[in-house]
Amino acid sequence: MPVTYPLTENPKSMTALEVVDALNARCVALVVEVNPDRKMTAEQFAATVARTFEAALSKFLERLPTDTRARFEAALLQQYSATYCNQ
Repeated sequence: MPVTYPLTENPKSMTALEVVDALNARCVALVVEVNPDRKMTAEQFAATVARTFEAALSKFLERLPTDTRARFEAALLQQYSATYCNQ
């Protein structure tokens, strides 16, 4: 069920999994921007994206009210399980 989360200046209705996917895409784009000459190895790039994503997700979650954060986390687990674990 889509819910509006404050991910951008103009929040739109997204599922929790879509929010995480969008956040990850933004992190990948950011790491590409800071590595224009592609001097990082694939492992360094992946590790940098992972650290950036972890920090961004933590910041996103801490900005949500407690009840919204709990609902978001529950929805994310349910959606992830339904999408990736039942294949």
